[in-house]
Amino acid sequence: RVRRWRRLRRGGSTGALPPDGARGFLCSRHAVGQDTEARWSQGGLTDKVKVTKKELDMVVEAVELQTGTTFEALVKEAGMGANIELHGEDLPLCPFCNGGDKKERAFSVTVTTDTMLFNCFRANKCNRSGKISLLEHLRRKGQIATPADVRENKGVVMGPDGFFTAPSPLPGAFADSRRAEAELKKFEIQPSMVISAKVEEYLTETRAIALDVVTRNKIGMMRCWTDRTKKEQDSVIVFPTIVRGKVKGQKMRRLGQKVMWKTLNSVNALFGFDNIVGQKEIIIVEGEIDALSCETAGFKNVASVSSGSGNESWLEFENTREILMQAERIYLATDCDEAGDESAGRIAAIFGYKKCFRVTWMDGCKDANEVLVKHKADGIREGIRNAKNCRPSGMPDLADSVDEAMTVLTGEMDPERYKGISTGWANLDKFYRPVRGELTVITGTPGSGKTEWLVSLVMQLATKHEGKRFLLFQFEAMSRTIVTQLIEKHIEKRISHKFGSTDVKEQTSMTDEAQKAVTWLDERFVIGAANFDTDITLEAMLECMKLEAEAKEKGGLWGVVIDPYNYIAMPDKRIFSGSGIGETFFISTMLSQLKAFALEHSCHVWIVAHPTKNTSWVDGAKPSLYDIAGSAHWFNKCDMGLILTRETFKLEDGERVITSTLEVEVAKARNREAGQLGTVRFDYDFETRSYQPNEDPVEKEEPREKKDKKRRN
Repeated sequence: RVRRWRRLRRGGSTGALPPDGARGFLCSRHAVGQDTEARWSQGGLTDKVKVTKKELDMVVEAVELQTGTTFEALVKEAGMGANIELHGEDLPLCPFCNGGDKKERAFSVTVTTDTMLFNCFRANKCNRSGKISLLEHLRRKGQIATPADVRENKGVVMGPDGFFTAPSPLPGAFADSRRAEAELKKFEIQPSMVISAKVEEYLTETRAIALDVVTRNKIGMMRCWTDRTKKEQDSVIVFPTIVRGKVKGQKMRRLGQKVMWKTLNSVNALFGFDNIVGQKEIIIVEGEIDALSCETAGFKNVASVSSGSGNESWLEFENTREILMQAERIYLATDCDEAGDESAGRIAAIFGYKKCFRVTWMDGCKDANEVLVKHKADGIREGIRNAKNCRPSGMPDLADSVDEAMTVLTGEMDPERYKGISTGWANLDKFYRPVRGELTVITGTPGSGKTEWLVSLVMQLATKHEGKRFLLFQFEAMSRTIVTQLIEKHIEKRISHKFGSTDVKEQTSMTDEAQKAVTWLDERFVIGAANFDTDITLEAMLECMKLEAEAKEKGGLWGVVIDPYNYIAMPDKRIFSGSGIGETFFISTMLSQLKAFALEHSCHVWIVAHPTKNTSWVDGAKPSLYDIAGSAHWFNKCDMGLILTRETFKLEDGERVITSTLEVEVAKARNREAGQLGTVRFDYDFETRSYQPNEDPVEKEEPREKKDKKRRN
């Protein structure tokens, strides 16, 4: 022993360690509390002497030699209960001062759950003290990954918050292959197969998974630090990736949180790989918990993707692709969200739509575990049983269309969904009623009052139908003007010209009335853009629309007004030079996106577009939907098309006079349940800022096709 200590102090090798478990001296374990902290704050911690990394390793080697066990084993033992304190006869002389001339045994060591604290209590003589982190010690020895290894992308997988929560051996860290294999086994994460009561309660009670399913899949647990603060250890569930009966990787999940990571060198294979080998029917889910849920319902032929729905790289592991190719049916039970649908579509495209079936869970549940918790095992069985054959994106299901048609014929469907709602104007309801999921394009001659009439329309809808909310993008007005306009239309009284009145009573009454109107309007209208804003892009506008439509606590959205279109910022104006093909493409894409938004969020969209400049408008000619600047798509892609013009007549001297009577022509009605071609009239009341139906018969005009032909000639 003396010869070994001399070699140790010279920095040489101390020779091999005794076998694990063979201790040369007794190791006492007892609880360490505040008194221990006080001990460490005594004598030796004043005027500390700096300890080098080499000397730190020398301390660890000396402790391992004397105790006959490893640093890692001591830490593991400390993690099972109280800290381990070694002192006196349990340890050799101080490796720095060798106990001095009197050979004092003043060297003491305390091992916690991740650190070794040491101190020589020969005050003012040796004064060596410090702490050694197990993680840093193993990194210096090259047995686990360092941050540099991560930066160099050596296949290291970090834990949450960038912290390595457990030793992860690097391949090739040891020159001798036999020693490397032994060290790999030594530092491999070994989860306890006996899960704690807390983990068992989480899996069986919170997640409703059968305990025998947990045992069969060898689900384990371990306790480790999952952040840098190291204040306390967290319980981590360990999901092993088993291939042909052998563990090929481990995926960790923090208890009760969706924080997950993998151990080093984990294979990118399906969780439950062995479950689907040779199966005629295979179920693919998107998480380990979902796979265990399906097995709880009686389906053992289930496997989970290893890295979520973002990619299908797991298909390249060994013969995974061949296993799925040989199956007769593949049930795609990924999450019922956009990412899950896209993943299912990609898998179906690879293996064929004929044998792939999409599972849609009941009652809007997102995944299999949510179904298990809410509807027990029967809910999962029903979802698998009712799975429908996958179809290419955009290809409708005839069965769904037939079912929807039957609900209309039998009267089960709400008429509002296909017939629309009343505008509040009886004369207009015969020709036009807005429907959820549809797009209306409005055009008209300059100065015809498109904005004024459209605001009156949505005000009519908000007044007549309770709970309807509207989002207004009115670019050609100031926000204060929009608010004033809405107030006056609601109370049916002009008040803007009375502000500043010297009549105190009138001013007070008007203010109270306006304040009540503002409270009512605030529940029904949202201003998305105003003040001649020309910077808003289509993407930003759609995002704003989506936020309001998904605000369920406010009631969502019933309608969106965009007035006018030409204030929406173009992607790049340079592409619109020359033939104008670029603008045509942009308009087509924009109308498609607006229509898709209306369908997805079940709301109606009105968009105002100005016609091209034409001198004939001055002479009383009416524009058509094909005359809108930019593209014929304005007519082709809308569901309803309205043309607004002011009625005019000629005096004897030939001068044309514009009246306050507004003509609204329904020039396109794709949904004949909600409208038809025709024209109605309105008279504008300046005092109430409202439109009143004009029941005078509209003179029959020659067909628009003939009028357009004459104009071209």
